[in-house]
Amino acid sequence: MSYGGILEISLKNVELDEESAAQYSDLNPDRYVSLKISDTGQGISTKEMEKGTGMGLSVVFAGQKSLERLGYQVEVNLNAVEALELFCANPDQFDLVITDMIIFLWHLIHYSNLMNS
Repeated sequence: MSYGGILEISLKNVELDEESAAQYSDLNPDRYVSLKISDTGQGISTKEMEKGTGMGLSVVFAGQKSLERLGYQVEVNLNAVEALELFCANPDQFDLVITDMIIFLWHLIHYSNLMNS
């Protein structure tokens, strides 16, 4: 088993001009904040993706409580596809979206396979 990896978190101000904003649906030229989180580690479990480790939810709920203490209204959704649908239906209701892209992609593949069955 390999140990280690790099957890990298960066936050930077970005300004999108018309050409840059056109690359993203529903974005206007304006100033934004870009949050990037990457992890090259293998994690702490050898369980399959859908089995989970138990760590993810504790981190989500700790983040939720921290944001609520700061006065934010937090929406937590454990299904990435449902979360995306909720966001797309009401994009003006959200100031920040944080998601796990691997879980999101897993849900998309899973639902795609169900629909094609």
